[in-house]
Amino acid sequence: MNFIKKINPKNRIYILGGSIIAFFIFVIGIASIFTNSKVTYEDVEQKMKNAAQIYYKNRTEKLPEQDGNTVTITAEELVESGNLKSLDKYIKDATCTGYVKVMNNNSFYLYLPYLDCGESYKSTTLYSKIVSPSKIVTSGNGLYQSDDEFIFRGEYVDNYVTFANQSWRIIKVNSDHSLRLIHIPNEEKAVKWDNRYNIETDNSDGINNYLVSRIRDRVVNRYNDKKFFTDTNRSYIISHNVCIGKRIAKDENSVECSQILEQQPLSLLRVSEFMNASIDPNCIKITENSCMNYNWMAKLSSFWTITGHSLESNYVYRINGTASKTKTNTQYGLNVVLHLSGDILYKSGDGTSKNPYVIK
Repeated sequence: MNFIKKINPKNRIYILGGSIIAFFIFVIGIASIFTNSKVTYEDVEQKMKNAAQIYYKNRTEKLPEQDGNTVTITAEELVESGNLKSLDKYIKDATCTGYVKVMNNNSFYLYLPYLDCGESYKSTTLYSKIVSPSKIVTSGNGLYQSDDEFIFRGEYVDNYVTFANQSWRIIKVNSDHSLRLIHIPNEEKAVKWDNRYNIETDNSDGINNYLVSRIRDRVVNRYNDKKFFTDTNRSYIISHNVCIGKRIAKDENSVECSQILEQQPLSLLRVSEFMNASIDPNCIKITENSCMNYNWMAKLSSFWTITGHSLESNYVYRINGTASKTKTNTQYGLNVVLHLSGDILYKSGDGTSKNPYVIK
């Protein structure tokens, strides 16, 4: 203080004025850090999703009631409700529109935001990332079109997906754009398909009726296992019809969908899907050794299918390099199958084992 008093009064005014100016420059600089922090398109998608969740929290009667049904709310409606700022408040350099699609998946609600900013940015779905003209092939390894479905065939295919912190592979893309995935466990305890008493064999070697099998109990338990799937994970899983028909090995045409179990969140692989994954022209029957050639499924560890043998009630097909009929009371892996909505947003990855697809 004594030092300041000794300063010439005129100089004292200059110093004080300079200090005030420096202070305001500092304040403005700090403020600009926050006001100019860039909001990404992904941030806006998340804001739309959060706004829709708040909107429907107090309007549960507007949510889709039936499994598989959807509702849509626009960004404009969310703005009018007071749950979202106008999109031009977040994005200055483009004109954007958006909406949030809400799906009822087995009573778990999935919120899917979509943002369209013209040439600047558009939300990318996993379906559009996978099914693009440049990725569809007619020979060799890759994604084949079969009517209105797309099937991964061959030995080396980029069909890896990370979901629920687990590794999965895409079997095919269905006609409704949903993705059919099979779990690829790092470690999986071997289980029996069934071990009930079989009156036809007079032995406890199991019955290949999936509806009342031990393995179906395990599949149901897997879906309900909170250590495996969170509620958020379950909101992504679409119920689907499950083919549980039986067949014999020499059948060249699939009869597995002669019996249907409707609207299941999880299931198992059909044995014909193993055959369809091979591009060997000699693979015309499910148990042909040729089916192990040029087939990505042949490299998976031993696991059960859902398909029983139509003539021997204690046998089911399993995959272990090839497809073979196996007694139901033996033990193999439980590689569950599920369907994900193709409308889920793509985040990253190219489908390779080192860089699998990741969803938002």
